[in-house]
Amino acid sequence: MKVIDFSGVPPSAQAVRAAGYAGAVRYISPPREPWMKGKPATAAEVSDYKAHALDTAFVWQYGGASNPDAMRGARGGEDDAKAADEQLKLIKRTGYPVFFAVDFDITLDQWNSVAVHYFRAACKVLGRERVGIYGHSRVCDWAREDGVIGSAGGGKYLMWQTAAWAQPRGHVHPAAVLYQHTHNVSGPGGTKIDINDVLHTYWGQCPPDKRPKPKLPVGTELVKYLKVQPDKVRLLQKHFTPGRGGKKIRYITRHHLAGVADGNTVWGWWQTRQASAHYVIAPDTRVWQLVWDRDTAWSNANAASNAESIAIEHSNAPGKDYPITPEVIVAGARWAAALCLHYGLGRPVFGKNIRDHREFGPTSCPYHLAKGGKYHQQWMDEAQRFYDILVEAKTGNALAPRPPAPAPAEPAPDGGGDADPDETEDTMNLDTIVTGFAGGDKPIRAPLWHFILHADRNSFDALVETRVLAAQVKELRDRLDATE
Repeated sequence: MKVIDFSGVPPSAQAVRAAGYAGAVRYISPPREPWMKGKPATAAEVSDYKAHALDTAFVWQYGGASNPDAMRGARGGEDDAKAADEQLKLIKRTGYPVFFAVDFDITLDQWNSVAVHYFRAACKVLGRERVGIYGHSRVCDWAREDGVIGSAGGGKYLMWQTAAWAQPRGHVHPAAVLYQHTHNVSGPGGTKIDINDVLHTYWGQCPPDKRPKPKLPVGTELVKYLKVQPDKVRLLQKHFTPGRGGKKIRYITRHHLAGVADGNTVWGWWQTRQASAHYVIAPDTRVWQLVWDRDTAWSNANAASNAESIAIEHSNAPGKDYPITPEVIVAGARWAAALCLHYGLGRPVFGKNIRDHREFGPTSCPYHLAKGGKYHQQWMDEAQRFYDILVEAKTGNALAPRPPAPAPAEPAPDGGGDADPDETEDTMNLDTIVTGFAGGDKPIRAPLWHFILHADRNSFDALVETRVLAAQVKELRDRLDATE
């Protein structure tokens, strides 16, 4: 994913999006020279970006190479941070972080004697979590070591590194969230731009307390998949068929959006287009549900296939030839694995319970995800790996439970919270074979979980959740005991 920055006349948000960029880092400082028409960003501009699903982060730089802002010391840092905060409020971006530019080949002596005090003063005004730095890789690291820039989570910091003055040449700091590698080239609308790689899910595009959640270790997010609980739900009211016409779910169909969008944006697209899918994997890896599983999405251009499948759309990333980020590939594969387990479809196998859109109509979709495409094997490997993890998490219930009929009308509520192993330890064996009734008047013999599932879906989910959480709490306690 790439974003741009510029000082000249701002290109329109439409032009930026059409060029394949995900957004921009915008100056909120006043112009130093008359030609700097892009300083400062305006409320209308950032609002237009938002309307076009583009993100914005913000940078402060008034001084040039001969009079750098950071070499004004503590008083300069205080004044600039206050001015930056006021400008953010003016453009209705209160609480966003600010990258303060160190746009020259600063030395360690200059940093220690003057510049670090500029950043410390900025931290006092804004709070450290709202302070970032732009500069070469070494000054980014000095700022991290001195604790004067915010954390971006996941071992990353609010570092916007430029390729200029890097030692060794081409070195990219592993904790950077942005990397400016191309300078002063013609961009959208003819404006001269710099081009930056986005290296992390959070790069200053929202206030710190609203930043995207970091990717959690597999063990802590299993409950979401065991319960088939999407992150967001925004249901379509048209362009799908209620029910499945008596058909059963037999496979998952892979799609790509041929665009960059989350569930909200796609929901808007499908208001005027006669198409839909059950799920959308957004660029931030969140799973959006737009059609209930029990209903038929208009996804495969084939009525028979639609009635027997669950459709998963994967957001592309900005760039040519419809790339998809590794994070979205993993998220889509994991969600498919969860659905395969939930509906008793078995371990993901292409051609059996995993299919591609292009099998059912004249389309190239899902393009690089399709069998033979460059993302296919990565997706399948993750789907199978994660399916095996989910089966293990059932604590011995190797057979997936059959879904209720009809499929759940909505995701099961999340119980949430940590469980105390002493209070949630199971006194029963869910695999115990018992005789009872489930969905009929004839007695049958089956594992206990089968009857719990059909009697009360929420009770079954609660048992699964408490067993998983209890194991997680025990693991955490063991780790804490080992470090004390």
